[in-house]
Amino acid sequence: MKKRKLSVRMLEALAAFSLLIIAAVSLQLFQFYRRAKLEEYRKEIYAYARTASDFIDGDRVLTYVETGVKDEYYDSVQKFFDDTRRNAQMKYYYVFVPYENDLVYVWDGENDAQSQLGDREEYMNEYSFNAVKEEFVKDPPQELYVTDSDTYGFIATAYYPIYNSAGEPVAIVGVDLSVLGIYETILRFTLIIVLTVLGITILGGLVYYLYMNRQIVKPLSRLNDAAKDMVTGLDQEKTIDLDIHTGDELEELAGSFKTMYADLQEYIKKLSAVTKEKEQIRAELNVASRIQMDMLPQIFPPFPDHESFDLYATMNPAREVGGDFYDFFLIDENRLGLVIADVSGKGVPAALFMVIAKTLIKNRAMMGGGPAVILQDVNRQLCEEKESAMFVTVWFAILDINTGKGMAANAGHEHPVLRRKGGNYELVVYQHSPALGAMEGLFFREQEFTLAEGDRIFVYTDGVPEAANEANEQYGTDRMLKVMNAHPEAGLEELLNLVREDINSFVQGAEQFDDITMLALDYYGPAKPKPLEIECAATLENFTPVWEEVQKLLDQIGCPKKAAAQTELVLEELMSNVARYAYAPDIGKLKVTAVPLTDPRGIAITLQDQGVPYNPLEKEDPDVTLPVSERQVGGLGIYLVKNNVDDMKYEYKDGSNILTITKYF
Repeated sequence: MKKRKLSVRMLEALAAFSLLIIAAVSLQLFQFYRRAKLEEYRKEIYAYARTASDFIDGDRVLTYVETGVKDEYYDSVQKFFDDTRRNAQMKYYYVFVPYENDLVYVWDGENDAQSQLGDREEYMNEYSFNAVKEEFVKDPPQELYVTDSDTYGFIATAYYPIYNSAGEPVAIVGVDLSVLGIYETILRFTLIIVLTVLGITILGGLVYYLYMNRQIVKPLSRLNDAAKDMVTGLDQEKTIDLDIHTGDELEELAGSFKTMYADLQEYIKKLSAVTKEKEQIRAELNVASRIQMDMLPQIFPPFPDHESFDLYATMNPAREVGGDFYDFFLIDENRLGLVIADVSGKGVPAALFMVIAKTLIKNRAMMGGGPAVILQDVNRQLCEEKESAMFVTVWFAILDINTGKGMAANAGHEHPVLRRKGGNYELVVYQHSPALGAMEGLFFREQEFTLAEGDRIFVYTDGVPEAANEANEQYGTDRMLKVMNAHPEAGLEELLNLVREDINSFVQGAEQFDDITMLALDYYGPAKPKPLEIECAATLENFTPVWEEVQKLLDQIGCPKKAAAQTELVLEELMSNVARYAYAPDIGKLKVTAVPLTDPRGIAITLQDQGVPYNPLEKEDPDVTLPVSERQVGGLGIYLVKNNVDDMKYEYKDGSNILTITKYF
């Protein structure tokens, strides 16, 4: 919106006020003068009407109407009307006898539409008829009637009765004056009054404007200029001089402005120092926030090499830094540690306590033991020489990722949520232990749990259920479970985002008073062993490292010891044959592939080389019933292989010998 100066607005206000005064005064004077003038004309034309009524012999009027014959007396009356109308500048001056539906003219003063004796005419309208009726009585009210018609124009009319010798009305004297002439007189008078009032108002308004401009507008303008200069002058230690001597509140305001200017300069100095300190603190808090977030695992998926589980977590602090934290780590190849915790309090103290608690829990977990023992040792360390009253609630679990079996300890934390495959999210409610750091010598309970393929765990801090809206209503676990169960197929990240969005929708912009932290884990079942593929030189020395890798695979798939021993014997014999004969006298390459089998359970091992083509299946089995001295040389190793495996296949393809043996458990 475009701004206007105060002086311009004052002129506009004066102009509007002047117009209002002029209109009001002119209207009042117009009404007053109009009434006075109409009353003056009423008295005048009624004087003419009464004069005519007194002049005419009422006993003769009806005779003229009945006979239609004029005489010397009739002519003298006609002359009276003609002369009087011309001299008085009337529009019409006439006498008529009123009847129910029309009237009959007796005399009519000379005019352009002069009526003759006996002329009949209907009443102009109902108003005219009623006016005649009201005046055709003894002692009439003598009202002035204003009408407008196409025939007679805009006129003011006065009616007065003519009486006979018995005092009864027998006819009506009508006097018409042009209203336009009356209103022209009134308008001329009004115009004179308007111009006079306008002149007085303009003169008075100009004097008032000059006075107000000197006493108010100019001092305010100087104050405004000083206020603008104050922005650039405060930090330059300039002084301000306001020479305002109005002797009223504006002069006091100028003095107060000078004092405020000096006080502001001093305040700016102090505020600059405080602001600088706060900016430094804010910068340090931002660094602390980044450091704190960097301490929490934030790469997802966190363990891409492990196919048996996946997890996702978020932490949203209420301030720059918070007291909530989550953590997850592999204690060894088979065990996963899960932590979610909430430190009492907020801000920097809670963040520092959080760092200590997180470090202690992880370090102690890597030393071994169950969740209860680990939390017991961490509690002892937190309580040693602790002067603050801070504590931390913790949910800590250790999960065997190969079996799905786990153990959890809950130190005063929220109830976890469990969703079985195809089921609903439900709270896992059990008795909790006290929070860490509350007191020394605490013991902690453990709860066993088992996750099956497709199960999910969801844990959170109290910032989720205790999130409040402006009406101080809490979000609660019921609403949390409702939104989770409404999206049963949501992924981990999507699930946490859905809960967070639902919290935001519930609080409706209310300030976040507590940190909000969530962690969710999906369990996919024991890890499926991956096929093994090894390429090496075809030498006898490489059997040992190759067998060690194959043996690890056999251990993962639960191979019995006897089957493992048989597999070792077979692999050694086959690798020995390739090393001795395939590339002799050179050394070539050997590719060993081992694939776990599930139905039936077993393993398939393939040896591939680019040596001399050789199909061991064509070799005849030796007759083991003969004495050793009578047996043919060779063939015993292949015979042993055939008798220790369940299937053996050979093919020569693309220049390679490909031998596959299958061993079932």
